[in-house]
Amino acid sequence: MYLHSEGSVDFTGCVVKTPAEKGCKVSGETIKTFQMTTTSEGQGHGVMVKPVEGTTITNIKIEGCSIAALNNTFPLTGSVKAQGNGATLTTTEAQVTTDNTLKFGGNKAGLECAMTVRAHSNAGEETHPVSVTTT
Repeated sequence: MYLHSEGSVDFTGCVVKTPAEKGCKVSGETIKTFQMTTTSEGQGHGVMVKPVEGTTITNIKIEGCSIAALNNTFPLTGSVKAQGNGATLTTTEAQVTTDNTLKFGGNKAGLECAMTVRAHSNAGEETHPVSVTTT
């Protein structure tokens, strides 16, 4: 038995860690991904999360930077393997960076988050979003 799902993810609490002290921040309070697919098949105790089509997860607008060239919209591309513990999926920045499967503006990226997976009815009429908190 394995998990397979499709849907978008809303990221909240996103911060720009690098470059430090340049005033950079993510525009808006929520970043919504394009349609994503999630599967545990062939992932051991993990779950692979990636775009349904292509490689672009979303585009993220950065603003407020003291370096003008950094004030831009950058693609987040690739995939992330999360570890499961019941209905909660987690990633660590260190592991995602080591896996080297996620890129931000073409550069290696990390992601630290916790996602709570919620089911929908068998008829598919009622869906419950995946809740994501990032740090």
